[in-house]
Amino acid sequence: MNCLPFLVSKKWEAVQIGAWYDIHSSNVIVAASGNGRKIDVAISLIDLIKFYCEKNEHYPISDEFIKKYQQKPTGDSYIDFARTTGHTVSAEQCEPNQKWHLFEAYISWKFKKNRENVGQLRCPELLLWMAEAAGIDDEIVTEAKEAAASEIDRIRKEKPDGNYSAKAVDEMNAKMEEKYGKRLQGMIAEKVEAAL
Repeated sequence: MNCLPFLVSKKWEAVQIGAWYDIHSSNVIVAASGNGRKIDVAISLIDLIKFYCEKNEHYPISDEFIKKYQQKPTGDSYIDFARTTGHTVSAEQCEPNQKWHLFEAYISWKFKKNRENVGQLRCPELLLWMAEAAGIDDEIVTEAKEAAASEIDRIRKEKPDGNYSAKAVDEMNAKMEEKYGKRLQGMIAEKVEAAL
């Protein structure tokens, strides 16, 4: 089994919204729970793709976040991939868009690079886009955005060129779980599952 595009533990207890991808059967299970709780929601990669394929490329809250907090090139980021494939990279234009990020840079490119372990989705701008596209309440998405932005601002003060995406996602998830009892990834998975 390969992880695509998120991770769960082998005991089927979700650590993050997660997916095990079995290349022999194309089965993917996406989990909606976190912090060692049992999986409440399971969807296939095909259903995840079908759910997001007709969504818009841009949404206002995630675009607002991208204009100020778009990832910097790290050597292995979606920004690096966009540049190497000739895509526009512009925080002001919110490009590359997050729909492209999900389908091309995350699922397709990461899977081609490493079929054994794609890794956790640790990008705040992509999670915010997925939440908005899924129809999660704007107030919740805005709260998640503000939590990520606050953590990035803190990190930038201490280390202006430091990596911040994973820490921003951790902070965003902590705030969501504290207030709503679930991480943003869990909310996303529940919306996708409800639409199936």
